Amino acid sequence: MAFFLAVQPLTSVAQIEVTKDFKYELGKPYTVIDAPVKEYFRVSDGVIALKVDQDYYFVQKLSGETLTQTCMKEVRDFPKGHMLEHTMVFNDRVYVFYSTWDKATQTEELWVREVDTKTCGFKDKGRSMREGERKARRHASEPRLVHGRSNRQIRLQCILRR
Repeated sequence: MAFFLAVQPLTSVAQIEVTKDFKYELGKPYTVIDAPVKEYFRVSDGVIALKVDQDYYFVQKLSGETLTQTCMKEVRDFPKGHMLEHTMVFNDRVYVFYSTWDKATQTEELWVREVDTKTCGFKDKGRSMREGERKARRHASEPRLVHGRSNRQIRLQCILRR
């Protein structure tokens, strides 16, 4: 009995009465997309949701005021077997970094694509940033892409280990 009395105060929950003049509106429903990787970025005119499931990329844009979906696009034109490395927003632009591995030439290449926040797609097919002669390790203790920010530029450092 003494144990129950000691634990009860830790598990109690208080109710708060909500005012009667509180008004709300439901936004227009939209399809929920579930994926193993989900990233959300605040941009000047809303929120960009980037959801990745292997070779399938879903780009959604939500209104910043009502959180209703303003556009959505499924993109499947990434190279087969690519590896998503990093996503980030910088100066109101959303970037996706990914790598490809050419087994025949033993070359890994880092690529970047910019999300088109107006059309919910990508602005290009990807730009190469760097080639490496060996494949980088994929352990959490060994970061592959490190970035630093200032107001005007992004510094990227690719870390390759033997």
